[in-house]
Parts: sequence; C-alpha cells; structure tokens
Amino acid sequence: LDWRTLLRGRAQGLPAIIVDVGRGYTKWGVVHGVHGRPEGEGQPPHLVQLCSSPTHPPDCDHGSQLQYIHQELDTMLTRAAKEPQDPLHWVAVGGTPPLSSGRLAVLRSLASHQHLDGMLVKVSHYDEVNNEWVLHPRQLPRTQTSTATGWTNPFVHMGDGSEGNEDCTSWSDDNEEQGEEQEQDQEDPQGQPTQSDNRDTSSMEVEFTWSVPAANLMPIRQAQDLPLLLGEPFAVTASRSPGRPNPWARSLLAQLGSRSGPIHVAPQAQMSLWAHGIDHGIVVNIGQGQTIAIPVVRGEIASAAACVSDIGSGDLTRLMTNQLTRKFHFINGSLMTWCRDLKEKHCYVAPPAVGPGGISKEGDLLRRYAAGDDSGIPK
Repeated sequence: LDWRTLLRGRAQGLPAIIVDVGRGYTKWGVVHGVHGRPEGEGQPPHLVQLCSSPTHPPDCDHGSQLQYIHQELDTMLTRAAKEPQDPLHWVAVGGTPPLSSGRLAVLRSLASHQHLDGMLVKVSHYDEVNNEWVLHPRQLPRTQTSTATGWTNPFVHMGDGSEGNEDCTSWSDDNEEQGEEQEQDQEDPQGQPTQSDNRDTSSMEVEFTWSVPAANLMPIRQAQDLPLLLGEPFAVTASRSPGRPNPWARSLLAQLGSRSGPIHVAPQAQMSLWAHGIDHGIVVNIGQGQTIAIPVVRGEIASAAACVSDIGSGDLTRLMTNQLTRKFHFINGSLMTWCRDLKEKHCYVAPPAVGPGGISKEGDLLRRYAAGDDSGIPK
C-alpha cells in the first residue's frame, strides 16, 4: 500500500455527510476525514425530528428525511458561499465544484460591473457560440431610485456592444422592452406613480437572461456532490442475517434517486467504535424504544449474539415526567419534550462508581450517595 498517496487523498478529499438514522430522531453532520467538523468539535449534531410531540411537530416523515437533510444542507452551503467567515465556506466553494445546468453560483471579478460581485445566480446552459454560461439571476438587486418603480436595471447596457460586454454579453432586448412596458403601466393617466409603487422593491424578481465567462462564476457545491455515509440503526443490524440483501438500505436510498456523490452504508455499531479508533468490542445503544447491545469481533458484526431490551430512553423520559408531575402541579404530559431535554442535559443513566485511586468498589456508590456525593450533577 502507498500510505502517502492514501493519506494525501484523504486530506484532499471532500467532507462527507454522516447520517445517524433513528426512529424518533435522526442526527447528521458534515465531517472531513482529516480536519474533522467544519464548525469544530464539541458542537451538537444537527437533528431531524421524526416523532411528534405537543410542543415540537416533526420536521418531516421517515420517508423523506434524506431529502430534508439535503435541502437543509443546500441552504447552508448557499449561505456559506457568500460568507468567507462561515465554517462551511470551504465546503461550499473549495476545490472548484463543476459548472453544470441548474447549479447555483456566485458572480465574481466583474471588471465593469463590480456592484454585481457576490450576486447569487442560477446556471441555465452553456452557450457554445460565445463560450459563456447563460444565467438566470434569482434576484435583481436594487441599485438606485428611479421614476415609478424605484429601481433600475443594472444589466441594461450589457450585450449592446458597449462597455461591460467582456463580462456580461447576452442581454435580451425583449425583456428590456417588457420592463419599460411594466414601468409605463405603473403610471396613471396624469403620469403620476400609483399607490402600488410604494411597495418594497429591494427583492423584486425579474425574468431575463444574460451570460458570463466561466472565470466570472464561483460554483456552489451542493449536498448531492458530497459523499454520504448512512448509519444503519442498531435494530436493523441486530435483526438481519449477514450476507443477505439489506431491504432497509434499499428503502432509504430510494428517497434520493440519483446523486453525483457516492453513498456508503455502515452499521452504527461499527461507526461508534471507529470514532474511538478501534474495531473490536461490545456497543450498547439506548434508543428511543429499545436498548440494544451488539458485539463487534475484529471488525465483524456478530448480529446473532445481539441482545435487545424493550426499555429505551422514551421510558426514562416518561418516568421522569411522572415523577415531576407528582411533585409539581404545573407539570403535565404536554411538557414531555421539555422533560426529555432536562433529562439529557442533567441526568446519568448510571453514575460511575469509582473509589479512591480510580478503583471501583462494591457498595461504593451507595456510600457516596449517603455522604451527599451527587456525581457532579448540577443542581
């Protein structure tokens, strides 16, 4: 093996979308193989709520969660492309994403129209005659106040053979005339602006086409361009037979259809061990409805030895809600989500029983409680 080449490829490769698929909640994030998470370690992952509660409606259903994640990440990448300080900026524009039809891009280095630098546009198609990309700007920026409509078209001189033609060359005269007709329609017979002219025009959308060279476009990477790593839930891993087709994976991947980035599926039990740099051990997962223990032996899942208990975190939340209900009159079932957040922030499932010198001793936990030791739980 050429380890130098492998490490270089890993360092220069794209970050991946990591998805921990759950029943009530799915967690996801963007992680690079060498640099880690763009926002830094220690930050909570993004959550997709799949279950409904009195205070938190679901973000989406199970059958559309991957689409939801891709849409959320596309929005984040679009915003990050225009903000160099955004942690995801290098993910959005680093490594020159390819230009293609339908892709979003940001204008840059327009010599004669610098006021358009940073404008978000959508790529339509490639004009082979002029060797330029035809664009559809998503929003016409307001440049100055003008007569009835309160805005002027910044592209009116692009494509008429005058200055600026080296940047933007295809302005449609039909659209310009249409704009003039719309402006005339805004005046009454006396030539005065109508009341509707007082509307906010800072985000008006205007239909027109124009084109620029590829050098003036900074393509924005989309979620579908990134590798996707799906974590197979513990319950699925514990119930399936090794070497058999995985219907769960097929059903989940059907949500996406075709995408340019590669897709990998790995058991969450293995992913948990990988996070600690090992591939051998017993992994215990406390899920919403079940607690599952799966042995991983030298990198191989031993699903036949998995143990399943039908007690999960949802039962702990309900137990805590019932205890608080008996103690406080204002607590009821509608605050179950709040009780869940309180439980996850302040409670232990089993506080560590560690004696002097870091050695566990039988009965040590009870003696510590009797002495007032709260195991570091904030009051």
